[in-house]
Amino acid sequence: MLTVAPTKQDAFVESLPAPQDRISRSHRIPDTRKLYVEVFRNGTKKFKLRYFKNHRQRYISVGEFPLITVAQAELKAFEIERQIVNDEYVSRQAKEEFYKVAEKAIEAYGKAKNLKSKTIQHYKKRLNIINRTLARKPIHEINVSDLRKIYSEYEERGALEMLKRINQLFQIVFKYAIKKEFIKKTKNPLLELDYDENYEHYRAATATHHPILETEEDIAAFLEKITQCPDAALTSAVAALLLINTGLRLESLCEIRWEFFNEDFSTLFYSKSALKGEKATEDSRQDLILPIAPRMAKILKAFKNTVNNNVKKHADIVFLGRDFEGKPRAINKDALRDYVKRTSD
Repeated sequence: MLTVAPTKQDAFVESLPAPQDRISRSHRIPDTRKLYVEVFRNGTKKFKLRYFKNHRQRYISVGEFPLITVAQAELKAFEIERQIVNDEYVSRQAKEEFYKVAEKAIEAYGKAKNLKSKTIQHYKKRLNIINRTLARKPIHEINVSDLRKIYSEYEERGALEMLKRINQLFQIVFKYAIKKEFIKKTKNPLLELDYDENYEHYRAATATHHPILETEEDIAAFLEKITQCPDAALTSAVAALLLINTGLRLESLCEIRWEFFNEDFSTLFYSKSALKGEKATEDSRQDLILPIAPRMAKILKAFKNTVNNNVKKHADIVFLGRDFEGKPRAINKDALRDYVKRTSD
């Protein structure tokens, strides 16, 4: 209800009918500066301020009639104009949490690049990691100090490859935020952070790796340690043996399903659509068909009927692990990598 006596302008807004042929229709309010009212099909009426930015006409929501009058809407519109001129205006979009904007950015990037859903999930996992530091701050409040805390943590730990990926994620998010006008280009904290200039970069050519098992003695010692593994590490042990047997990537091995094997486990069929790689390159790849050594086939059969059989099945995954909530999921590739490193030391 109106809190003051209605004016002719209020009466004009009150008299506007709801459109029947479209979702909404905008009307200029007489004797006001750039103030419009948008009338929706359901009868809702909202005030809007018209302004121009980069030679484009834009609108900002001011309030809803009759919760505020035309006079009150004009005062509010005047204050918004002042803030725009002085570069003080913070839009409703800019107040949205960084996490929500980042999720939209990842989805839009995945759609534009035609990425697999698995790749999009990897981006979202990284988002969950950095969001612990950002604590769901509005995107317009994210500053260079917030980013430095995250970047410095990974640089100090020597996790340069992860730092590179985190930087890629921030690039995607802030590029999207600028495009969708959540923030202004000049307010992009990555400009002041300057990753290229101020942080050590991961480079494959100079990266240090765990010593390779080169001789027969190295491999024999490695296999001997696997045979001595405790029951709790049987899943990792069998996964490591299959890794040696097939030469699969860690990511591919962790996601392997029982349905990929034939009945006697003598052959592994890995569809090209399930292998690492994006949809855009799928046509240029081939399905992977690998023979499995007889002894490895026996181990897999025994593993399926004992260790794996005792775990509640989860999407037919061969090597099951647990997430932080104790729910079954594919074994973590980093955990498997650490197991192989420890066993080969």
